[in-house]
This record gives sequence, structure tokens and C-alpha cells, in this order.
Amino acid sequence: MDAAAMDLLKFPAFDTRQLRYFLAIVEAGSFSKAALILNVAQPALSQTIKDMEAELGLDLLVRLPRGVAPTEAGKMLALDARTVLTQIRIARERLQDEGAAPSGAVGLGVPSSISQLITIPMVQSVLASFPKISFRMSEAMSTNLVDWVLEGRVDLGIVFSNMGRKGLRTRPVLREELVLVGSTGPASPEPGEEFSFPRLSQMNFVLPGSAFGIRKLIDAVDSLGTASFNLVAEVDSLWHIKNLVRQGVGFTILPKFAVQEEVANGTLRVWPIRDPPIRRTVHIVTSSERPQTRAVEAVENVLCALFYQLVQLGYWEAELTSELLESHANFAPYIPAAISRDLDACREYPMTLGTIGAGPG
Repeated sequence: MDAAAMDLLKFPAFDTRQLRYFLAIVEAGSFSKAALILNVAQPALSQTIKDMEAELGLDLLVRLPRGVAPTEAGKMLALDARTVLTQIRIARERLQDEGAAPSGAVGLGVPSSISQLITIPMVQSVLASFPKISFRMSEAMSTNLVDWVLEGRVDLGIVFSNMGRKGLRTRPVLREELVLVGSTGPASPEPGEEFSFPRLSQMNFVLPGSAFGIRKLIDAVDSLGTASFNLVAEVDSLWHIKNLVRQGVGFTILPKFAVQEEVANGTLRVWPIRDPPIRRTVHIVTSSERPQTRAVEAVENVLCALFYQLVQLGYWEAELTSELLESHANFAPYIPAAISRDLDACREYPMTLGTIGAGPG
């Protein structure tokens, strides 16, 4: 352990205001942005950091030409500060009257490919069922979402594999197969054809970068994975990938719901992949080291109800897990509110989100 880490182990008891200010500056990347977020004068933030650094005898931030970044000691303090502030929030919420409706802040992190399907009905459902909950949805790659859950940036996350990370509780909710996606041009394969990995290796592909979950999943299924593909372009935007495929630049591999609008209007076509199929399991993840508030439990139940309803009504071609079905009694009261009020939103939203260049998850 380096000297900075040793010093932090004996850091003085900062108050929650100092920790909150420091964390806001780190996350915003500048004093001015943090001042706007906190509605606090910038000199007050600067003085707070000076006091903290003087008390520690350590630099917590590096001043850059455009903003600030945490030092190694600052990164450690930010992680601890986030944990402390989250625990205080949870304790406060758990001490509320048990008979009252769930309330408080809840953050849900979702991958881009799923956010286009669930954001509108999820927000509507939480607002309708739990109006006292302050609900926030954030979008990121699934690998980053795990870190966000562990660090307390969000309370729940949706990921595509059981990460097996310490401090993580995983709940599998559904399983789906990925499909080959291509244009409907004259050279397009016939509908109903099936594709094996050896055949895929003879085709041109447009895929997201190697950091994205879909690439990792393909590589895990086959010994050669995408290394055997003729990769003509790597594009970290679902909207642009679909447009390039539509124009015949190449094929791609996606969950079927990600192109349901295009398939319905005849601009894209999908084919099953066999030998081997590419399957993924969708998990809800939470921290196993932090107690869950009633508000977090309520949002998780609404999320399970939404997954259940999307599959049951055919909006998501997938198989519900036994783990989800066994907890049906917990989320059943929220099924009517999940999406039945506004089913069309699930079909309309993917194209709307695509225009802002969401990544493929």
C-alpha cells in the first residue's frame, strides 16, 4: 500500500457537507459545474477542498487547463465518500415510517440496447405506482454499470451476464437469442435461412467495439468469435450500425427487439444463428454489501413486472427465468401499470433514442 493510501486510512472525520461537495466536484470535473449543480458559490467549494487537503496533508485534485481530476488519493476518497453518503441516505430512508409509501431517491442503470425499449414504460410505471420515489435512469455499457452499482452511483443495474464480482447480487430475469441482421436488398439471403459460425465468417460485418457486451458475447460463444469475421467497420452507435446495415455495408448481430421497428416496416431483415446459437441472460444487479431501501425494492418489483409484461405480450422475444416466475407474487400488483397503458411507446421509442446515437450495449 502506498503512502497516500496509508494516510487516507487515518483521515479525519469530514462532515457530510464536505464529502458531498468533494464528490460533486469529482463527478462534474470542474468547480464551476459543481457549483451550478449544488447551487453553491464557487469560492465556497474551493475553500472546502483547500481545508480538506490541508487537514489531510494530501492533494485531492489535480488542476487541469479545463477542469480538475482526482489524484490517486482523491479517487480513494471519492469511493469512500460515495459509500458513506449512500449508507446515510439508506439509513435515513429505512427509519421512515414503515407504513408510509416507499419514498426517496432510486437510480437505475441500463445498457443502451435495453434503454431504448424500457425507459418510457419504466418511468411511467414508477411515477404511477410510487409517486414519492425520486427516480433516475442512467445509460452506460453493462461493464460500467457493474462498477456504478458497486460504487453506489446507481442502486440497480441491468447487465447481460453473471459477472461473479464480489459485493454483487445478481438476479437472472430472462434469456434471449441474438439474431443476424441485414438489409432487404436484392442480394439479401432468403427469409427463414439459418446461419452457422462458419458461414458468418464469409460475410462482411459492422459491429460495436470490443468493449461492448455484444462483442464479448460473440467471442465467448465461438473459439474464434469475431476474429473470424470480415469486420468492415466498428461503430459504437446502435443508430449508425442499423443505418449502415440498411445501406448494405454489412451485416450485424443484435437482439431482435433492437430492430423490431425496422423489421416491421421492411427496411431490415433478421435470420436465426445456429451452430452455435448466441444466447444471453439479462440480470438485475444490486449491491450485496448495502441494505436495500423499500424504495429500491419497489423499483425492482416494477422492473420485474415490466420484463414479465414485455415478454408475455410479445414485445420482447425471450424466455422468462424460473427465478423471475417464482417471485411473481411480489411484482404481480404492478403488472397492469407496467406497460398496458401505453404499449405503443415500446415500438416508437427505439427510433427516437436512435437519433441521439445510443451505443449498442
